Amino acid sequence: MYSLPPWYLHYTELLEPSNVTAVLADVVNQFDLLWSHDLQNDADLLVHGYDTSKTTVWANAVTGTSPIFGGRVMGWYITGLVKTLELSMSDELLPAFQHLRAQYVDLASAITKAADPVAGAWW
Repeated sequence: MYSLPPWYLHYTELLEPSNVTAVLADVVNQFDLLWSHDLQNDADLLVHGYDTSKTTVWANAVTGTSPIFGGRVMGWYITGLVKTLELSMSDELLPAFQHLRAQYVDLASAITKAADPVAGAWW
């Protein structure tokens, strides 16, 4: 999520500005797909991944999700959000910006809550 959405949006802004709204809608959809599959409501954190076929050895047979939270997936996801938010700060793109910002705030809050109270680190 870090590498594609910001690059896709930036590329479009530079070379096909008339398509920015459509591309941002696609970018939001990509974030939403991962969010809808990987967000675990009990902790509000993202798991490492999901398998839509639900057949991979590690996949939950009902949800297809990984049983473990992924520090790397959360890092890439939240970094991709920040870079995308930086590129979508205009009045024309405000609804998408607000939607993605809400995901950022929710995930950042969950990561903060999951931090070790003594060390301040997230394990």
